[in-house]
Amino acid sequence: MDNVEAAFHRPYKFLKEITGGFSDECLLGSGTYGKVYKGKDKDGQEIAVKLLKSMDLDGNEFARELNNLTKLKHPNIVRLVGFCDEEEKVVTDYNGKNIIATQMHRALCLEYLNNGSLQKHLSDEHHVFDWQKRYKIIKGVCMGLKYLHEELESPVHHLDLKPDNILLDSNMEPKIADFGLCRLLGEKTSKSTMSTVGTLGYCPPEFINNQIISKEFDIFSLGVIIIKIICGPAVHSPDDGIRPIKFVRQVHKKWRGRLRAVPGHASLEADCQQVKKCIEIALKCTDKDRRRRPNIGYIVDQLADTEIYKNDKAYLMDESQQGLVNTLTKELPATLMKEVNVNFVPEREFGRSAFGTDYKEEVKQVVHQSSKQERLPRIGSTLPKDLPATFMKEITNGFSPDHELGRTAFGKFYKGVLPEGGGGMIAVKRLSENASELQGTFAAEVTNLMGLMHENIAELVHYCHEAHKNVVQRNGRYVIEDVIESCLCYEYLPNGSLDNHLYDTMSIIWDTRFKIIRGICQGIHFLHMDLVSGPLVHMNLAPNSIWLDDNWVPKIADFGLSRLFGQEQTRMYTVNVKGYNGYMAPEYLYRGEISTMSDIYSLGMLILEITTGEKNCGYSEDRSARNFVTNVHENWKTNEQIIHKYPSLDPNGLQQVRACIVIGLKCVEADRNKRPSIVDIVLKLNGKRVPMFEQISEGETKPLSNVLLDVYPAQLRIPFKPDKLSSCPLRLTNVTDDYIAARLRAKNKRRYNSEMPLYAVVPPRATYTLVVTMREQKNQSPLDTHELLSLESRIFHEGVGLENADLDSAAISFSNSFKESKELRAHKQEHEMTLSVAFYSPEEATPDRPFWCGIEIIPNKNFSEVMSVDLHPTEPWILTSHKGGDIFIWDYKELEIESRFDFTQRPVYSAKFIERKEWFVAGDGDGFIYVYNYETDEKVTSIEAHEDKITSLAVHPSDPIVISSSDDHLIKLWNWEKGWECARIFEGHSDRVTQVNINPINPNSFASASADCTIKIWNIVSSESKITLSSEHQDRLLCVQNYTSYIHQYLITGSCDGTAHIWDLETETCVQTLKGHTNRIGSVYRHPEIPVLITGSHDGTVRLWDCHTYSWREWRRWG
Repeated sequence: MDNVEAAFHRPYKFLKEITGGFSDECLLGSGTYGKVYKGKDKDGQEIAVKLLKSMDLDGNEFARELNNLTKLKHPNIVRLVGFCDEEEKVVTDYNGKNIIATQMHRALCLEYLNNGSLQKHLSDEHHVFDWQKRYKIIKGVCMGLKYLHEELESPVHHLDLKPDNILLDSNMEPKIADFGLCRLLGEKTSKSTMSTVGTLGYCPPEFINNQIISKEFDIFSLGVIIIKIICGPAVHSPDDGIRPIKFVRQVHKKWRGRLRAVPGHASLEADCQQVKKCIEIALKCTDKDRRRRPNIGYIVDQLADTEIYKNDKAYLMDESQQGLVNTLTKELPATLMKEVNVNFVPEREFGRSAFGTDYKEEVKQVVHQSSKQERLPRIGSTLPKDLPATFMKEITNGFSPDHELGRTAFGKFYKGVLPEGGGGMIAVKRLSENASELQGTFAAEVTNLMGLMHENIAELVHYCHEAHKNVVQRNGRYVIEDVIESCLCYEYLPNGSLDNHLYDTMSIIWDTRFKIIRGICQGIHFLHMDLVSGPLVHMNLAPNSIWLDDNWVPKIADFGLSRLFGQEQTRMYTVNVKGYNGYMAPEYLYRGEISTMSDIYSLGMLILEITTGEKNCGYSEDRSARNFVTNVHENWKTNEQIIHKYPSLDPNGLQQVRACIVIGLKCVEADRNKRPSIVDIVLKLNGKRVPMFEQISEGETKPLSNVLLDVYPAQLRIPFKPDKLSSCPLRLTNVTDDYIAARLRAKNKRRYNSEMPLYAVVPPRATYTLVVTMREQKNQSPLDTHELLSLESRIFHEGVGLENADLDSAAISFSNSFKESKELRAHKQEHEMTLSVAFYSPEEATPDRPFWCGIEIIPNKNFSEVMSVDLHPTEPWILTSHKGGDIFIWDYKELEIESRFDFTQRPVYSAKFIERKEWFVAGDGDGFIYVYNYETDEKVTSIEAHEDKITSLAVHPSDPIVISSSDDHLIKLWNWEKGWECARIFEGHSDRVTQVNINPINPNSFASASADCTIKIWNIVSSESKITLSSEHQDRLLCVQNYTSYIHQYLITGSCDGTAHIWDLETETCVQTLKGHTNRIGSVYRHPEIPVLITGSHDGTVRLWDCHTYSWREWRRWG
């Protein structure tokens, strides 16, 4: 040992003395590499003593690496003041023999920093840093990292940079800790540590996917830390799909408002510039592609530039904030938040139903009734809760393979046979060695978990948590390690885990499968919604964590392990176990973000597996399991496919299968904000109407109709143009007082774009229109084609109501008809007719061949979901805006694209023609308005109009005015003759404004609909609304239109609750409610020439209503 080493060395005995024998009273914390204790050094200075875990390096290698670390000196690096590297020879037993083993004592002594870790301050929502402190910390961390990366002969890569490893001194100066430990640990141990623990949310994607380690690893972690410092502890990066420009704008706006609120703030603009620059740097650091991340030298230089601006006071920020775009134009590897909160960003509201809180008590009652059974006496109740390790070994026959019941990410399950009088059998889960370092809190956490009682939660009855010495062979010698034996004991369930039965479709009938699904959901509802301590996120939901009793009642095991091990450790255990990735939500797998929605994703995969009996392909190479989801989409969307899998299903069973498929598919949405809460899931399983599921259920199948009706036309005449989709409506008019079920079948299914057969239920005295669409045809078929369709119809049920007249039951009715006797079929008045199909050229249309009966479909495989449609007043043009950011102008006579504009990557929610200027105006998802000349295809201008997406636009018929509405709750009026000046802002709505509509009778008046369930009437010359109508709707308003009938002025509104309301503007009251749609109404329209109101719904139907009687005339479903 040289003089330098001697000066730094601290004997193990001395360290033990100054830490009270490494007592819990002196414990500061524990982490990846060991526990940290507080003590006083020889000179009386307080120090932090980090006891290191067992390592691979021999003494010489350890000393060499340690000597390098002692030379590191920087104001932003925690100073190493000493170390311990000693070995103790001990005689011990090994496999029945006495041997001499080595007990290693290695520790680092570091300067003690009394303000603790950055994580402690970030987690305290009541402790708020001002901007200067935050910037000081950001700059200090960057300077320390620059020293490690660029100012040493041999660069040091931290590989575990996070707020826990950034310590703050008494002046709030940050210092990086735990640097270089991967080199001290050695290659084998460091890889093992990183793969089994890691750090949640700070590992870059190239490490998670391919275990690539480089200097860019630390840069990614730095970016996440900067975002957390600026935005709050719950934020890692922007929300899914949000672009950097919008994220920067949101952060900048929040901080500008906060800084402006500080009395006498002298450097507002300069500080705002620093906020902007820091968040831009952070977003570059978190780029998915490590090659595009900046180096630490560039980052430090960029921060220095902001200080020059501030010191010279020469920087004036553009109030329009147009410069926020900078070079950040691409989509990010996004996650987390919808709106940045610079102090604290709470997690997503747990368990929020699509109905708000109205159904809370009902769901509780449903869950209570479903799980209301007598609890069995506690198993093994005569034994103490805390059992010794020797007892665990005894009852499992030494953890014999013969007793093994199964395994999960955290360890194996064994059957434990209790001694006589002990209570029979229990299931013993032996946790992975050293899985938990929480010796001080393990017993308390387990005791809390043992108090969880629910019919669908496996009862935790005993535990073991005991430290002991273990001898292992390492580097050719025997080494003694400290090992913690941890076991959890559950009630024994004779049917074992779900994965033993799940994929055997013969062993579990559908009723049992549905029972299992409902039970699991009720258990998750209990964990997410019913605990006084708050939601308990399982984080490990998979078939082998679901156990079945002798009555096939499912019980969730492995709950609460995240509380025992910590979220970071839980994630890295599950990520590295084969078969678990297929159940892990993408934001959890790749970015480490945890919420109840993580469990909902896993639950969705479970529901799909249980329903289909097919294995999640997450067991194979496809880690995201999207192939499995795609297969379910393709193979389980029609009634015929379901009946093929479950031939003995009754109509109720078919409904259950379809509900489970719909729920499962919604749960596995990549965007967690689109997943349902467990409240919605339980409601749906219990037959309640939940709109968010109906969006899928109606769209997944393409059913339609035919029966005991007047059918027109008897021959489907389809206009022919080569390589074009074409179609024809088939009008079915029910002339009876019964509901009629219909089925349209084709011999050659491949010729049709519609899925055959098509089903329908036609209500009494109503017309149901089917649109039959043919695929693109290369050659014209002859007029007297042999293509025939079969239309079958039968009385559905006597006395059935609209709510029960569904297409599923119609499919069942026809599927079961072949089993019925001729007499029974005759009683149901079953009819069948044959329809022929013929093509004709549109130019040949005559009064005998009416062109109007053909509906032209404009196909294009290269555009995305249509967000809005507008009709040119003089030209045969349709203007469409799309989710992918495109604008198309279609010539509906020539059935071809007139023009295409691609100016943004964000959805364009609204676009309108301005015919007198030969312009169109469009509003996108980032709050920008774009104006283009459609004759020259040239851009006129673009303006940053709103802070959030633009939901709708309205063009004044005579004045140079455009009105815009937005998710930011505002309505704005723009005058293009004054350089697109914002002439007026209309405030008053408390939620997103979904649509604005100008009154055609009085163009200076317009109406607005909002998600706050109000309609407001405005005048363009005043910022105050004239009239506010409180909606009769039960859910958010989506659309509004003014119209006139018998010189009276009315409004029609559509809502998420599936109803439309008619408002009399003279009396300011709702005079009629239009009911019938089974999903939200997204558009309402009053025909300009005939007295018809039109409502379009997400249930796939368009309804035509009489303007005077409000009875509905027709019902159209598009196939």
